[in-house]
Amino acid sequence: MTEAGGLLLCGLAGAGLGGLFYGGLWLTVRHLGAARHPGLRVLGSTLLRSAGALIVFAMTLRIGGAPATLALLVGFVVARIALAVRLPRRAGAPR
Repeated sequence: MTEAGGLLLCGLAGAGLGGLFYGGLWLTVRHLGAARHPGLRVLGSTLLRSAGALIVFAMTLRIGGAPATLALLVGFVVARIALAVRLPRRAGAPR
């Protein structure tokens, strides 16, 4: 595989990872009202999402180096922007 193809795959993997990370955050916040212990739910979600993302970033840095990690980060940020545009907003929330 060419270097450009590998970087593209890292970018796509970053988009998937970002989708999981920020989608999980959205689901956590969305279901806080029904939680018996919302603080524990937020803490658990944060730890799980952060640990998963950090593991993937660390493995990418170790295996692919800085260019692959940068491509992963770009995909992660693109997923954040895409989800912010696509997910519904609260009524009355500023744009």
